[in-house]
Amino acid sequence: MKRGLTNVYVKTDADFSTMIMESTMPLSHALRRSARNVYEFSLDGGLIMAPDTINIYDGLINTVKVAEQNGGTLVSVALQYPSSYRLKQIRGIPDRLEICFDRAYIKNVMRDKLVIIDSGHGGGDIGRRGYINLLEKNVVMHISGFIKSKIINTGARAVLTREKDISMGLKDRLEVAGLLEADLWISIHTRWDRVKNSCGAAALYHSKPGELLCRFILEELGKKLKLENKGVHEESFSKGFDAIGTTANIPFVTIEVCTISNPVEEGWLRSPVFKERTAQAITNGIVRYYDSNRHERDKNIFR
Repeated sequence: MKRGLTNVYVKTDADFSTMIMESTMPLSHALRRSARNVYEFSLDGGLIMAPDTINIYDGLINTVKVAEQNGGTLVSVALQYPSSYRLKQIRGIPDRLEICFDRAYIKNVMRDKLVIIDSGHGGGDIGRRGYINLLEKNVVMHISGFIKSKIINTGARAVLTREKDISMGLKDRLEVAGLLEADLWISIHTRWDRVKNSCGAAALYHSKPGELLCRFILEELGKKLKLENKGVHEESFSKGFDAIGTTANIPFVTIEVCTISNPVEEGWLRSPVFKERTAQAITNGIVRYYDSNRHERDKNIFR
């Protein structure tokens, strides 16, 4: 049996992002940090699988690159944030070498945060209808449920404005943020366009702190799902209407996750895997937003 690396993949839970390297037999390895948040494994076995760059974007691990190097194999892992790690080797067929990266940095960023997740439309308000009859009100509720789970896994708290197919007014949706003293209000919608082949995701911010958050989320949707970025736009709530009250200094944003009027993207929206990945990308954007705020605050303190 040829001695070499056969498979590389990542498993993610609330506490760890674990990269698993499988081989036909035990391989000697050396680990070094080649750059900030980049780790390289040099393995003394050949490469049986195809060379690859694997896009992960689970909030901590961004990419894993697998390549041949001087008769051996080089596996490079790029992280979004600093992390401690532990190594574990499991003998068997296949032999497994695991590196568990701690997600404590993310939990520290999100500690004590409360995120309100608003599923757009509901009840008699179906929202937009896809080319093959998918209803916006249903798909955004499913995505919102995934987002809630992802947010909770970061160590923050999350509340849905609706968990059932019910009608809600805008005032009621917004006032949840004020009543619970939330840190963020994010409304989930889909995009719609008269042009059938128009595609991609867009974002609206309704209070100034939301502009940067929108940009981060669209970037993460592009990295995780390759969705076209249709831009960030400012949109005010109804004139003379102030349900936000004293919480106007927090981000109030609407994310149009992809284009339901596009038959291809409507098909994606029928997939639980696509919905889960959409939720992960949105969560990644939220964590980046709060991490950037923390760095900005630290710069001001030590200026």
